[in-house]
Amino acid sequence: DKMDNVFQLDILDSKPEEEKPKMVKYGFRIYLADWEWLKELVKYEIVKNENLEYTNAKAISDGIELLRQTKGKMEQRKANVRYRPGRRENPGEVKITSTYLTEEDSEYLKNYHFYTIFTKGELDFSQMKLFSEIVQELKTKYKDKF
Repeated sequence: DKMDNVFQLDILDSKPEEEKPKMVKYGFRIYLADWEWLKELVKYEIVKNENLEYTNAKAISDGIELLRQTKGKMEQRKANVRYRPGRRENPGEVKITSTYLTEEDSEYLKNYHFYTIFTKGELDFSQMKLFSEIVQELKTKYKDKF
C-alpha cells in the first residue's frame, strides 16, 4: 500500500562531521634505521600492549604530537619548501614511503620544516632529519621498553 514509503529515515552518523579530521596522503623519505625502529615500535604496541589498531601511521602521528609538545606551535610558513633530497645517501640507507596524516599534522610538519630552515638557519635540514626528530621523540617516550 501507498503508506509504506511516505518517509525514509537517514540514520545519522553518531559523530558529527567536524570531529573527523581530514586525512591527506603524505609522501616522505626516512632513514632506513628510523623506519626499522618504527616497525619495532608497532610490533611492540601490538604484541605487548595488545593495541591491535596500532600502525606506522599511528606511530608517526604520535611522534608528531610529541614534537608539537616539545617544540610548540609553529607559525604559518610563508612558502612551501621543496625537500632537499639530502646528501646522496646510499639507496640502502633511505626508505621512500608514504602515510596518511591529518591535514593538521601535515601542515605542522611543513611549517616546522620551514621554520627550521629559515628561522633557525639549518639550510641542510632534510626530510630524513625531520623524521629522525620524530623518531627521537618516540624513542624518548618508549625508553628501554623494547
